[in-house]
Amino acid sequence: LPCALEAIKEYKAKHVIPANAGIQALLVPKEKIAASGDYNLSMDRFRETLAVQQHWPMAKVGDHCEFLSGFPFDSSLFNDEKGFPVIRIRNIKTGKTETLYDGQYEEKYVVHNGDYIIGMDGEFNVTRWAGGPALLNQRVVKLHSFKGVIGDYLYWVVQEPLKKIEEDTYAVTVKHISNKQIAGIQ
Repeated sequence: LPCALEAIKEYKAKHVIPANAGIQALLVPKEKIAASGDYNLSMDRFRETLAVQQHWPMAKVGDHCEFLSGFPFDSSLFNDEKGFPVIRIRNIKTGKTETLYDGQYEEKYVVHNGDYIIGMDGEFNVTRWAGGPALLNQRVVKLHSFKGVIGDYLYWVVQEPLKKIEEDTYAVTVKHISNKQIAGIQ
């Protein structure tokens, strides 16, 4: 990953594009257009491919972030009238929670919009939470403190391996995945 980040930095340094250029803009020096004598301004004529390393070293997810496992909140304090929202596994797919927890909790278990969470029972889904502040319940893990990688990148990288682990996991009742298995995804 550090090699990929360096290649991207080098490319950006050589190809300065103003923020207002838009996604479909390609800046080409007029000398380059004049040198070819071909004034057809189709973008593909002037697009350059950057030669990059074809083989990136494999790295494990656990090398690039930390995990916070959810807390086993007392379910007798769950209700739908008062308290702080709590994320249960079923809320990962819907992105919202209706369950409230009316008890004490540590601030470190509060999930905020933009945090990445993974369900560890049944279906191993990952999401970028957008349901507002809520508590991280047991069997849900939060990925945080990213090192040398963007969180969105890991979000996309883990999806397929999580589904593969889910498919390959056999269970009598409910499938389970561990932090160790998630950390080992390459």
